[in-house]
This record gives sequence, C-alpha cells and structure tokens, in this order.
Amino acid sequence: MKRTELVVVGLAGRLGSSVARNLPGNMTVAAGIVSRDTPIGTADLQDGKVPLLHADSLEGVLEGRVVVDCSSPEGTSSIIGSAAASGSPVVIAATGHSESQLQSIRKAAERIPVVLESNFSVGIAVLRRIVELVFPLPDLFDLSIVERHNSSKKDAPSGTAKDLASRISGRYGGLAIKLTPGARNAAALEILSVRAGNGGGSEHRILAEAPNEEIELRHTTMGSLAFVDGIVRSVEWVAEHRNEKGLYSLSDLISA
Repeated sequence: MKRTELVVVGLAGRLGSSVARNLPGNMTVAAGIVSRDTPIGTADLQDGKVPLLHADSLEGVLEGRVVVDCSSPEGTSSIIGSAAASGSPVVIAATGHSESQLQSIRKAAERIPVVLESNFSVGIAVLRRIVELVFPLPDLFDLSIVERHNSSKKDAPSGTAKDLASRISGRYGGLAIKLTPGARNAAALEILSVRAGNGGGSEHRILAEAPNEEIELRHTTMGSLAFVDGIVRSVEWVAEHRNEKGLYSLSDLISA
C-alpha cells in the first residue's frame, strides 16, 4: 500500500494533533506547521519525531505532499499559495475565512485539488442531505439553529451552522437569516451560538417549532475523532486524484 506523507498546519492545536495521532497505517506526518508564537522544535508522534516549522520555512518541505490545514483563516492564507505552487493537494479544516481568504482558496483550486469543509464529520454530510428532503416546511413552523462548541472556538456562528442555514434558506427561495438577539422574527431563521466548557465535542440542532408540535434534527460529535474520519477520507481522495484540480466538499467525495 502506497504511503501518503502529510504536512499538518496547526499541528499544536486540538484538531491538528488529533489528526496526527490517529492516522491509518498508510499515512504519516512529514512536518508540522505551527503559529509564529509557538517555538520551533519537534513533535513526538507515534511514528517518531516530526519537525515543527513556521509558514515562512516551507521551502523544500511541501514537495507535493498533502497539506492538512487545521489552523485558522490566517494559517490558511500563509500556506495556500505555496501549496498551489508546489502542486500539493490541500484539505482545509480551518473555518471562519473572509471573502478575500476564500478567493485565495478558489485561486489555488485552479491549480490543485482543494477540499474545503466547515465540518468534516460524515454525519454532517448526511444531515445536509436530510435538509434537502425535509425543507421547506409549512409556514406555521418557526425555524432555528442552535450550535454548541467549547469555549475556545473563536468564530460564531460556526461555519457548519452558517452552511446549514444557507441551505435551508435556499429551500425557501431566500429566507432571511437572523444572528442577533431580540424579538422573534417569524419570517427569519434564527441562529444561536453557545460557547462553553472545554470538551472536544460539538452539537448542531435544527429546530422547527409550531404552536402544538416541533421537529428537531440533531447532530452531535463526542470528540475530534469524528472529524478525523472525514479528514482521512479527504486525504485519501486528493492523494488519488492529484490531477483533478478544483474546489470540493466532503459531500462531493462521499457522493463520488
């Protein structure tokens, strides 16, 4: 079985370290990219010590290896151009990108395969399909999304909540999405974000509430391994389809 070498961006973080420590036997980490405020050194993984680098030390490191970005929008910006230039496929698990950062990702995808996901859980990919089947509902239902993550998550609402809201809105031909607190707007889909605790899990609930009944769709992860599964699937796909440049989602790969 051919071995796939990875460069993990954000190796010192919760998700990056979980990816590095839970790879299948045919994948290994060649190097880790860490933030500027993290001392450069080595990470002791199961397969041995891995060099830690800053993004300005990428020359000669990428060499067409698969890049797994578990960092931040700024981390993505620091490596995406170099990855495209070196022909390195990229799997992006960072969220909260601005429009200009997304434009840089799209530009890179003109040269290499890029998988960009707000949530690498396979269950979320299934939930998206369910949304397509369930909505729109009769207008007596008030629609809400409640998403919960640990207190260290910086962006709110989560990328997953925004993606689900956009998909539901589209099923209604452009339903308004409301993020701020205040009186209920029956003609809008409301999103509530909760940031609490230090656990590794997350939850997304889609609520449709009428005066005398309610419908709830809920997806819960117990920890980062749920996301590792989807990231590994994505790495396998881009490693096998290096010449299929373009921007993909995990849903695309599952459907393929």
